[in-house]
Amino acid sequence: QEAERQQSALAARKEALELGLSRKDGAGALLAATDEISGLLGSVAALLTVRGGYETAIASALGSAADAVAVDHLDTAVSAMEKLKSEDLGRAGMLLGGGEVDDSSWPGLPAFATYAIDVVDGPTPLQGALRRLLYKVAVVDDLEQSRQLIAQSPDVIAVTRDGDVIGPHFASGGSSSKQSLIEVQAAIAQASEDLERAVHTLERLRFEIEGAQTLRTAAQERVDASLARLHESDATMAAVAENLGHLGATARAARGEADRLTAAINTAAEARDVDLSGLAELEDRLQQAESAPEEEPD
Repeated sequence: QEAERQQSALAARKEALELGLSRKDGAGALLAATDEISGLLGSVAALLTVRGGYETAIASALGSAADAVAVDHLDTAVSAMEKLKSEDLGRAGMLLGGGEVDDSSWPGLPAFATYAIDVVDGPTPLQGALRRLLYKVAVVDDLEQSRQLIAQSPDVIAVTRDGDVIGPHFASGGSSSKQSLIEVQAAIAQASEDLERAVHTLERLRFEIEGAQTLRTAAQERVDASLARLHESDATMAAVAENLGHLGATARAARGEADRLTAAINTAAEARDVDLSGLAELEDRLQQAESAPEEEPD
C-alpha cells in the first residue's frame, strides 16, 4: 500500500509539472505547428541536458533563450515569425542552429569555476548557438567566488548555482521563486525516473507478494493434509481404544469365570478327598468283617 501511494504521488507530481510546461504564448503556438513549419526542432528546455545541480545557473546564463524554441537555421526563424505575425499568435524567442564559435582564446579557470558550456549538452545543430550564448560564462558556487573570478579574469562572466549573474559591466541577481523551463524540465525528468523506480518497486513487491501467497497456499495445503491425517489417526485411536475397552471387559469376565471355576474345582477336590476318606474307612470295615470268624449257632 505504501508503494502504491508513492507511485500515485509521483504520477501526480509528474502530471502537474508537465502541465507547467504547457505554453500559451507564441512559443507554444510554434511548438504546436511543427507539422506546418519545417525545421522546428522543439523547445530548448526539452532539447538540452544539464548536469544535475546546474539547472538554475544555466537557465540564468541563457536568459530568455532558455524558454525559446530551437530552429535549424535563419530561414526557419523567419517563416516562424511570419506565422506568428499573420495569425496574431504572440511573440517567441528562437535559438538558431548552425555556425561555429572559436573558443581557443577562453582563459583558464580556477579550480572552483567551470565553464557553463561544459555542463550542458544539446543537439549538434545547436552547439554553435550555445557557445555564443554561453561565451566565456563560468559557473561558481556563490557570490564571493564570482567576485574572485571577475577580479582574476575580467572578460569572464560568472553565474552562481543560485542564478546570480556577475560580469565586468553588468550584474543581475536576487531572489526568485519562479522556476525556469529548464528547471521544470529537469524536475519532470527526475519525477519520471522516481516514478519508474516506484513502478518497478511496486511490480517487484507484487511479484514477491504473489510468491509469498503461493508459498502460503502450499503450506496451508500441507497443514490441511496433516490435520486430515491427524483426524484419521484420532478416529483410529478411538476405535482401538473402544476395542481395548471391549477386550478389557471380556478379559475381566474371563478372569471372573476362571476364579469361579477354580473355586468349584477346589470344592470338588475337597469333596473327593472326603469321599475317598469315607471309602477307605468302609473298605477297611469290610475287610475286617470278612476276616472275622464265623460263629456257630447254638
